[in-house]
Amino acid sequence: MSRSLAALTMQNEPTKPDYRAVPSAVFSQPPIGQVGLTEEQFQVVSLLAFFKSHYSVSFGTEWFNESKCKWLKHMATKEYGDIDVFTANFRPLKATLSGLPDRVFMKLIVCAKTNKVLGLNMCGEDSPEIVQGFAVAIKAGLTKEDFDSTVGIHPTAAEEFVTMRTPTRKIREHPPAEGKTDHDVKAAAGV
Repeated sequence: MSRSLAALTMQNEPTKPDYRAVPSAVFSQPPIGQVGLTEEQFQVVSLLAFFKSHYSVSFGTEWFNESKCKWLKHMATKEYGDIDVFTANFRPLKATLSGLPDRVFMKLIVCAKTNKVLGLNMCGEDSPEIVQGFAVAIKAGLTKEDFDSTVGIHPTAAEEFVTMRTPTRKIREHPPAEGKTDHDVKAAAGV
């Protein structure tokens, strides 16, 4: 953002800052760090659009009409597509050895189509420092394969971001038909 302001004031070149990869932190106990898209941001847009398009419910405001609902869902899926969510919840070695009850929670949001890592969240000791380091990867558009092929430093909490292999859940615009698994759908499509 400061670069955009400098370009505008010094060179008279208006530029739009990219807010999609701005890291943030809450210095609470335990601290929380986040960069990129959150699962909730994706779900709120998708769920509001789904709810409005499938049920005749008034939200009490005129701004959320049928055409805007379709537009919101279209924008969410156009921008992000279907997503895979990877999570880890563990007791770090430091807490295990010292007998502390501390835990760490981590989450990766990945575009199912492109495998691009869209967001990263962490709650636990050193999360602001760890998230700041991964913000470069999110900004650079690294993929889940890039994360998977990175060797983690053991034993650290940060290594969990490069060792998550199986999605905890998959959020899809069009879920598979009842009784069909992801494997069945991919096999039918020849994937």
